[in-house]
Amino acid sequence: MDIFERKAFVLFVLLVHFHKIAQSSFNAAFMKDARANFTCGSPPEEFFETQQGFLSSVERVPYLCNASDSTRAYPPKNMIDGLLETHWQSKAGVDVAFITISFEQAFFVQSINITFGNYRRPGAIKIEKSTDVGASYLPWHYLVTNPASSQCQEIFGVQAFRGIIDRVDEVLCTEYSRYVPPEYNETLFIDLNQNLRSGGIPNGYAEGLQVSLIN
Repeated sequence: MDIFERKAFVLFVLLVHFHKIAQSSFNAAFMKDARANFTCGSPPEEFFETQQGFLSSVERVPYLCNASDSTRAYPPKNMIDGLLETHWQSKAGVDVAFITISFEQAFFVQSINITFGNYRRPGAIKIEKSTDVGASYLPWHYLVTNPASSQCQEIFGVQAFRGIIDRVDEVLCTEYSRYVPPEYNETLFIDLNQNLRSGGIPNGYAEGLQVSLIN
C-alpha cells in the first residue's frame, strides 16, 4: 500500500469527565491528561508527512519518531497543548486508534473540533458516550464520508440523519462537509446538534445530553 494512500478507518475519541456540569464554551481538552493505545517511537521508526506525497520519491525526506528522544517524540500530550506546531503520531500501519483525554469533571458537550495535522481526515469517526464512568458505552454520533445514505448503513449499520431529531438521545449519522478536504492541517468541526436535541434552545441543557464519558 502506498504510504500516501487515503485510508478508511474509524477514530475513537474518549473524553473522561467527572463531578460537575460546565456549561460555558471553552476548550475542555486543553492541557488535560491524554493517552493513546498506539504511539510511534518504540522502537524508533520513520514516517513521511502527508504533504510530501506531492514530491517525487527521491525528494521526500523521512522524519524519525523516537519515544526516547524528546526532540523526536510525538506523544499524546501533543494533542492537547493548544499548538498546531506539535502533534501526536500513531504507528505505521495502524488504521484505528483509541485516544483518551481525562477531563476530571462533567461537561455539556456542544461540539468537538479535531485538527488532523500532518494526515488526511479519517474515512469515518465514531463517537460513543458513557453515563456510568466508562463501565459501558452507548453510540452517540457517527461521521462518514459521503454518501451518508450508504456509508452509514455499510460502516455502522444505521440510517443516515434525515434532518429531524425525534429524541434527545437519538444517535445521529451524518457525513463530512461536501468540499475537497485539504491534504493536511484540516480542522474538523463535529456538530452534535445541541440546539435540535435541546428543543431548539441555543446551548439549552437537556438531561439526556449529560455525559460522564465520550468515546
